[in-house]
Amino acid sequence: MLVNGTLFFVGLVPTSSARPDLGRAELRLFAGTRLEPPQTRGVWRSHRRKAMPDNDEEFKSKFWDSIRSDMTAMIGVPGVHPRPMTAQFDGDRNVIYFFTAKDTDLAEAVASAKEATLVYSAKGHDLFATVEGSLRIDNDPAVIDRLWNRFVAAWFEGGKDDPKLCLLRFDPADAEIWKDASSITAGVKLFLGMGDPKEDYRDSVAQVRMK
Repeated sequence: MLVNGTLFFVGLVPTSSARPDLGRAELRLFAGTRLEPPQTRGVWRSHRRKAMPDNDEEFKSKFWDSIRSDMTAMIGVPGVHPRPMTAQFDGDRNVIYFFTAKDTDLAEAVASAKEATLVYSAKGHDLFATVEGSLRIDNDPAVIDRLWNRFVAAWFEGGKDDPKLCLLRFDPADAEIWKDASSITAGVKLFLGMGDPKEDYRDSVAQVRMK
């Protein structure tokens, strides 16, 4: 099967004699050669679908549940490459905040609001997303107070009034979200000749409005 450009061979092999308790064959994956198919961009885009309205909420819900749990994402703006940052959330609002210092490249770049890109990969690799939106400084004392915690405090000796403190606000607009992109189930189905892998892929990615 092909996962993220790498060919895997699926096979049944006997279990080791050192593990008599298993007493059965094991399903194993053997990594093969990374493939670079011609016209990759066109091939994958041909299978991408735009989410129907009923699916928008499903994909968005999975994204928000996942990123609220993991709290780590990459974010960048034109001229500043995405960098990993800890995401903060103010209640149920679909807005993402990041604490940083005023003298960082990212903070200086968004002295006025800028278009930004957030890239997210769930810890379990069961959801991925690229989110477009706007990033700006929002040093609202009330928001800072609600988001403040001991981990943030460790970075700012002056506390909530530290002159270097800067709170960034990311407002998502549009996203492309992938779920179960490397599912072993899909690989086994391909190996057994069950179903159409293109259909499985089509159901696992969607472009959604985040507003």
